[in-house]
Amino acid sequence: SMEAAERGLLFRFLQDAFRVQKERAVLMRVQVGLSVCEIVDDRCSDLLHAATTGHARSVTVTSDRVGKVTIDGMSEVALENAAQATKLIRGCLDNAATRKGH
Repeated sequence: SMEAAERGLLFRFLQDAFRVQKERAVLMRVQVGLSVCEIVDDRCSDLLHAATTGHARSVTVTSDRVGKVTIDGMSEVALENAAQATKLIRGCLDNAATRKGH
């Protein structure tokens, strides 16, 4: 259920991110953004793009000499609050499950 998901690690992280954003608003502008990907075998898909357009999009995962991993071509959306983030993530996961026929 959504209530169970909201008590999980991800929801607590989102709550903290927006709490910090609010606390630091007088000192600096802090923007919280969201990208959602799925890695299956050797393929990485942009779930946010698929959820908002209805079309899956593969993205490229690379790493440099020091091991920094980058996912090129990911969609990102600026977030206003934890509820918006939770709704978007749920939509991405539901869309991914629907595409797989679950």
